[in-house]
Amino acid sequence: MTQQHATVRRSGQSSWLLTNAAVHKAFRRDLGQLLATTASRRAVRARWNVFCDQLRFHLGAEDAALWPPVQVKLTGDPADLALVAAMEDEHRLIEPVLAAIDEAFTVNTSTEHLRELLTRLQTTLSSHLAHEEGEALPLINEIMSKGELARITRTITRMGGRKQAAVMMPWALADASADIRRLVLRQLPATWRVLYRAVWLPHYRRNTPVL
Repeated sequence: MTQQHATVRRSGQSSWLLTNAAVHKAFRRDLGQLLATTASRRAVRARWNVFCDQLRFHLGAEDAALWPPVQVKLTGDPADLALVAAMEDEHRLIEPVLAAIDEAFTVNTSTEHLRELLTRLQTTLSSHLAHEEGEALPLINEIMSKGELARITRTITRMGGRKQAAVMMPWALADASADIRRLVLRQLPATWRVLYRAVWLPHYRRNTPVL
């Protein structure tokens, strides 16, 4: 990051970054389980549908609500603007693989071919997540204020609404520590936190196949 955009480094991670880290961890978890499982095709497809819906929402939300304000903040900084452009380019590489896997489930392709496609997705997505976590997210944490990150979080929350949160929160926090769950959930409206514990989490556990 160039000096003209430098700001005082905040101690610790913002709540937004903690939420993002939990989501990224869930992507890696699910792909690993999808590749290793011997569960039925029906169970695998059900888990794939949840994973794919969350990944598409996540990528779309970043493209619509995260990168544009970051680009505005980076006006006049071509090197860091190129990094943001690279993030968008990497997003575009992921969707064709998702579509190919959707099609593979539709035509009931062989387990071997499905595993090949999932491996391709794992390679593509893992590379993107590592790039984002290693370069883009530290940059964002440097240049965006807590207020700006909070506005981005609110925008993304409005994009998905309560229906999206009802699936995303129990999915992303399924294997998170108690501290991470607390920090992530406190960003939600109070009524949503009640719904998470009373409705969303029990529903997720009842309806999500174990792989």
